[in-house]
Amino acid sequence: MHWDLQQLFRRHSKELLRFLRRSGVSEDTASDLVQDAFLRLATLGPTAGEVVGNPRAYLFRISRNLSIDHARAHAVQSHYIQPGLPAEIAEAKPSAELEVDFKQRIARLEGAIQTLPERQRQVFLLHKYEELSHAEIAERLGISKSMVEKHMMKALAHLRDSLVDLLN
Repeated sequence: MHWDLQQLFRRHSKELLRFLRRSGVSEDTASDLVQDAFLRLATLGPTAGEVVGNPRAYLFRISRNLSIDHARAHAVQSHYIQPGLPAEIAEAKPSAELEVDFKQRIARLEGAIQTLPERQRQVFLLHKYEELSHAEIAERLGISKSMVEKHMMKALAHLRDSLVDLLN
């Protein structure tokens, strides 16, 4: 099944815009996200109709996911960039010393993670890097949720102790 994207756009774009606006996305951003959703639908390829039986539902799901991604990116950006700063200051490249310090800290963190017992390391990486919930990790590893929580607490305590000099 191949879709007529123009027809789908005429039929669903305003509805998607309203959906995104109700979820708190600005009008300009909502327009961009709707276009991105249709772009993703367009790039699925000729066999997509077999995988996506309901393009309207797919568009809503993709729009929701894009709005969540946008909110996360905005939260990260607002955490690290102070509002009101000129763009050239906000985007200024850090000094060479800061870059070296950052790389050294990352190397220390990676080294400390490698010293974790295998199961603790798995739980930590699944939670912090793949952003899985404790329940999802428990299911994936075939252990209880409380065991995931114990591994996570021990891993964090070990990392805190290993990196105590970096925390001050």
